[in-house]
Amino acid sequence: MTRNLRIAIVAGAAGAFVLGLFVGVLLGRSDDDVLVAPTPSPSASVSPSPSAAAPQAPVVTTPSPGVAPAISTEGQILREGARPVVPVGSTVPCNALIEPGALGECGEVDVAGQRVVWVIQQGATPTGTPTFRTRVFTFVPAAAGWVEWLEASDPAGEQWVDVNILETDLTGDGVMELLVGFRGIGETQMLDVDIVGYTQANLPVVMAHPDPAIRGSVVASAGAIQEYSAQYPAGEPVCCPPSYLHQTIGYEDGFFRVLASETVLVTAVPLSQL
Repeated sequence: MTRNLRIAIVAGAAGAFVLGLFVGVLLGRSDDDVLVAPTPSPSASVSPSPSAAAPQAPVVTTPSPGVAPAISTEGQILREGARPVVPVGSTVPCNALIEPGALGECGEVDVAGQRVVWVIQQGATPTGTPTFRTRVFTFVPAAAGWVEWLEASDPAGEQWVDVNILETDLTGDGVMELLVGFRGIGETQMLDVDIVGYTQANLPVVMAHPDPAIRGSVVASAGAIQEYSAQYPAGEPVCCPPSYLHQTIGYEDGFFRVLASETVLVTAVPLSQL
């Protein structure tokens, strides 16, 4: 082999080695690109826009300090019914609105020159159980008679042992409101009271219904209601409460509210006017 041939062979081998190395590098890069993909970055969490936020709970307005919540009409006994008409004159005495043959009592208040008449009728079931029906009327010229605006009845004698009405000015406007008391059947002698006032059209309406009073007593004094309800702190027998909750209910800022409360001894409870 000549010297020139050996040089050519060595040069060729070196060139092949360099070429192979270059191709290998390219192939390595290609493999890395295919097999070792970059790890994706975590998806950024998107905060909801204010318009997509969950609905907020309604804002509950609480009374200002020192102002008690208004007493609602929930549980009221007197209801507006079909408003039947008693076709008698506007000047008849209140007892003309007592149903014929029924026993009862009645009264009336003057509301801006308009008579508001209340009637309590008492009857009995065939077995002798007392029954009661209470109605409140105003005279409506267009109806040519007295319209029954409010009514409550117990024809089966299953609810009350007594019903009474007390006329008293509770709003300080010189007009008598009606306290209508319903004494429940049973050992608890629960006393429910509807406070009846008047609309701007001088029509009777239930303004408030305080919580029922257990073995309750209610009196009106100095333009407020004094309510007494039996308490049983140690589970005493129903007949014998050791104390009573005394609440003063008054008219304030257009609503009836519990203005004060205290626990009193049984001896401090007055005889109920209802």
